[in-house]
Amino acid sequence: MVKEDEMIDIGDIDMDKYPSEGKKYNKRKISVIIGIFVMLGLLIIGVFVAVIVSLSVLYAVEINQTSDSGTNNEYEGDSLGDILLSIENGEVTDWYTYNEDELLTMPLPDIFSQVIRNTTEYQVTLHNAKTWSSPKKFEENIKDLLTTINNVYNLGLTYENGVESLRIQYKLDTKGNYSCFNDRNVRIRDYTKGPKAGITTIDIKENSQNFTEAWLFPFFPNTDIFEDPYTLWTPTTVAEDSESSQKLEYDVHEDGSTKYSRESRIFIDSHPVYNEWTCRDLVLLYPWAFGELPDEYLDNHVKNRDEGEFNAFDPWYLIEHDIYFYYDDSDNLKTTSDVPSQEYIESSTRCEFATTVRYDTYNDADTHEKAPNYAEFSVRAYSTNNGLYNWDDNVLDILTNIQTAVGIWENEMSMK
Repeated sequence: MVKEDEMIDIGDIDMDKYPSEGKKYNKRKISVIIGIFVMLGLLIIGVFVAVIVSLSVLYAVEINQTSDSGTNNEYEGDSLGDILLSIENGEVTDWYTYNEDELLTMPLPDIFSQVIRNTTEYQVTLHNAKTWSSPKKFEENIKDLLTTINNVYNLGLTYENGVESLRIQYKLDTKGNYSCFNDRNVRIRDYTKGPKAGITTIDIKENSQNFTEAWLFPFFPNTDIFEDPYTLWTPTTVAEDSESSQKLEYDVHEDGSTKYSRESRIFIDSHPVYNEWTCRDLVLLYPWAFGELPDEYLDNHVKNRDEGEFNAFDPWYLIEHDIYFYYDDSDNLKTTSDVPSQEYIESSTRCEFATTVRYDTYNDADTHEKAPNYAEFSVRAYSTNNGLYNWDDNVLDILTNIQTAVGIWENEMSMK
């Protein structure tokens, strides 16, 4: 496990820079109890109207003062324009060098030229996490979970050798003509602690029961700005090693339900200001994902999908392990936590084991002093050669058995 003194940390997160949980952002509720006394006539009605006008003026002044102060409305970060100006990959280095015609008429890439990795994810919801109400109980349960996995196949997963991270997650609302004219699932993750501290990822994804439909979703990153190299993002790499990635994932849930998920992800080494997103920003990230958007609405503001709700900004804790399955010279299946040498990489299957835990507050995610409100175990497998070649059925069988064992463990723990 990456210990506290070894973790990269951008400092204590001041959650006041996000809107307060459970409160409506930039709104005031004005409750006026109106009593109409007919006998007082027009004079009283006139006084009542004057009072309402005065309250409205005071309310507008209060909103402006709050906005100017930045106390409730701003989260520290860089403007998206400043972020792109600092990226010097390829010829395009300025976020706003594209005009509207260029943005909306960029030719669709050849899908066969895209690096879209094949992945399968096995998931189990950990309902028993609601009993993890102290640091001791949290650690005990994580260790017990890892032991359950190792009992199926000895992978050497321990609490101590896991990679820990904290992040704050929110989603953007692109639907409607006040936003970007479609309903894309856009998710922002600000990593605040661990090897990814200071990194933000911007995901766009869509689900389907049909493989071909999912594969054809036009979620190609703007590779004029964000390169898509063959280097994979791992828990310990930094953003410049993999500026964007694409995958087509087959999701397998513990109840047997399945779906296909097409997802693209862009990595930037700064946290954008959470309330400054516009449709133009998203089109520059993913130029072909917003075909319904007329050019005159490019500068529409994009708000938080859960604005004003308790879960508008979700704090998450993660503990991750990377494992590679590969075959040695005698054709024996082996595992390693290191990237296999080149002679084995093409036949290897990379697997990401993760326990992700969502809390009510950032402090709870950092300390585990209170029980989480949600937790999930997952293992994501890439087809051989980092998601570019065929599947190894032997490995998939092992992962299916692990998912089953974790599901049984979860049920037993929930019944205690």
